[in-house]
Parts: sequence; structure tokens; C-alpha cells
Amino acid sequence: MTSTTPRQMISVLAAFAIALTAWTADASTSKAERSSVFAGEARSFDELPPVLHGVDSFRSHRDLLAVDLDSAAYDRVRSEYDETSGALTAALQQRFDSEVEISLLSASRDRELGALGAATARRDSFAGVADELSDSIGDLAAEVFMGADPGAVLATLEDPAAANEQQRDRALTVAAVNSLVAERNAALENVERAEASRITASNRIDEIDQQLALATERVAQSTDTSAQLGPVLAEQREGVETERALAGVRGTDFSLVALDAYYRAAATRAEIDPTCGIEWWGLAGISRVEGRHGTFGGSTLDASGTSDPPIVGIPLDGSNGTALIRDSDGGAYDGDPSIDRAVGPMQFIPDTWRRYAADGNGDGDSSPQNMYDATAAAASYLCSSSRSLSSDEGLRAAYFSYNRSEAYVNNVLSQARNYQALLTIGDRSG
Repeated sequence: MTSTTPRQMISVLAAFAIALTAWTADASTSKAERSSVFAGEARSFDELPPVLHGVDSFRSHRDLLAVDLDSAAYDRVRSEYDETSGALTAALQQRFDSEVEISLLSASRDRELGALGAATARRDSFAGVADELSDSIGDLAAEVFMGADPGAVLATLEDPAAANEQQRDRALTVAAVNSLVAERNAALENVERAEASRITASNRIDEIDQQLALATERVAQSTDTSAQLGPVLAEQREGVETERALAGVRGTDFSLVALDAYYRAAATRAEIDPTCGIEWWGLAGISRVEGRHGTFGGSTLDASGTSDPPIVGIPLDGSNGTALIRDSDGGAYDGDPSIDRAVGPMQFIPDTWRRYAADGNGDGDSSPQNMYDATAAAASYLCSSSRSLSSDEGLRAAYFSYNRSEAYVNNVLSQARNYQALLTIGDRSG
């Protein structure tokens, strides 16, 4: 089993704090909505796990994390996010460090309490011995000097041979008293040493208590800071995800959300039909010509890849060089109950859309106005029309089925190969 480093623990705590904030703020969101909707979903927002938002939250395919973006708005919100994320990480690090410090200080305090108890016991024990010795000294001294001539006692100590028996007994008692006095003095010295150890331990406990108070205050402060920054970071993350989706891919004329749609549609089709060979750039070429990557007529792609306002083509009534295609949807897709119009960024005719409609982003709906859905449907349509779409020959056949015009085919193929040259990401064409 591998151990978790403090830095790894902080990363986990930071990610958990962000996810918990989002989960609490949107408790009504269903479990299905909080689940990943993309099989190839990036497991990180750059490096961090994704917030548990709904399906509208943008998370690009992991293969697109290194794509260079060109957006001042994205750079700004990402800088704000990074600053808040750094502050939250610092707060969590402070809490972690302070809790470790509290644990170590508590262990030290327990040891000092043990030392204080031991020193107090030693002091009391030696003090008891000293008291007993003092009592014994007092009793013996009374025997020696009660009615005795001090001068005679001293003379006996100096010349025991000249002393009588009584004098010798008294001299021995005095010697015993002196020995007991020495033992008592040694006991008193031990009392002083034990008291010094007890005072040292007591002072150390006071110091530890002060440090514990400061560390506990830091835990409270960092906890408050984390609680304040968690919701802020979750909100900023939403902004970052949105601006990242809307950011332009540097050197191209499409946004990251458009590229993500192309890439996912090609990747999904490769799993379903490995012989087709459609690549993201092959879809991007059609999108460029058909709907300007979802921006035709002043429309824009939102972070979910939906055109706003919806892209609706001219009436296919046989005029202006168009084919005559009578209404097939009652106006459900194109808003025109009398004649059909091509709809969405990939310009599907309603009848064709009904046959190839796809749910490219897994939101439970299929809309020709959504780039994920439209590109998934286009990939299916193109692969049903031709094989080996990584080759010019295969692409020409597929594009011709999309629009029976050699000029159209040449234009789309030129755009597609141009995009292929601009970006190399997970290209399966070899």
C-alpha cells in the first residue's frame, strides 16, 4: 500500500471542497445529470477533477487539453480562478499543517504531564524521607544532650579510650545523628532537583498550551477561509469552463466547443464503425462551409454547442438555384410549415435529420441546432455514403452525397485539409 503525501492530501481536499460545494449548492440535480456524459471526458480540468455540475458544464475531451486557446476573457477568468484556487489550497495546507502540529503538541503535552507527575511524586517521596529523617534526628539529639555535659561528649569523641561506657554510647548516638543529618540533606537536595524538574515540566506545559491555542486558532481561521472560498471557486470554475468552451482555437476560425464536437463525433464514429475513417477535420470542413462553425448569420455557439439564435437556411423552393423540397416536418425544425429549409450548423434538411438524428452530447435530446448532435449525425451520414474517409477519394464521395456540387466538394475538402494541417490531435489517418 502506498502512503499519501501531505501535498497529495491537500490536492484531494481541495478537489473535494470544490465538489462538495457544487453538490450542496445544487442538491436537486439528479444523479444522472451529475454523472459523466462523455465516454472520453477529461478526468481533469487541466489538472484538477471536474466539479460535479450538470450536463451543461463544459468539459472537453482529454485529448484537447493542450490545445492553444486565444481568448482574453478566458485568460482573465482563468487567472482569477487560479488565484482563488491558490488561496484555497493555502488555507487547506495551513489547516493540514496546524492539525498535524496540534497532534504533535498534544503528544508532547502528554509526555510533559507524565514528567510533571513523576517529578511531583519524586519530590513528595524525598520530602517524606527528609521529614522522617528530621524526626529521627530530633529524637536522637534529645537522647544525646538530655542532661549530658556537651564538653564531655566532645572529649569522648576525641578520645574514646578515656571515656566511660555511658559516654561512649552518647558519642555513638551523636555519630548516628550526624549520619542521619547527611542523609536528610541528600534527601532535601533531591527534593530541590525534583521540584526544579516539576517546574520545568509545568512551564513547558504552559508553553505548549499557548502553542495549542494558536494552532487551534489557525485551524479555525483556515476552516472559515476554506468555507468562504469554496463557493467562490465553484462559481469561478463555471465561468472558466464557459469561457474555455467559447474561446477560439488559436490559428483557426472555430471555438473550442466546436472543435470538441468535431473530435467527439469522429472518435465515437471510429468506435462504432472503424472502417469509416472520418476525422475531426473532415467534419470541420463541412461545418465551415455550411454554417461557419455555428456562427452563420450572426449566430453564436454557446458553451453547450447550441446555435443561438438557431441557424435556418433559405426556403428550398426551387428558386435561387435551390432544389424544390416540400415541407417534411410541419415546421417542427425549420419553423416553415410550407417548405423545407436546412437547419443548424451542419445544415440538415428536416427529413434527413429525422433519419440520422443523434444525441452527440448525451443530454437525452437530439437537436440539429446543437453542434454535438449535428456533427454526430453528419458523421453517421457521411460514413453511410462512403468508405475510407481519410482519403481524398473517400471524402469526395461523401461530401458529394452531402451536396451534389463539385465546387462544393472542392471547397469543403480544401477547408478540411487546411484544418488537418493546422492542428494535429489524435489523428487516426496515419
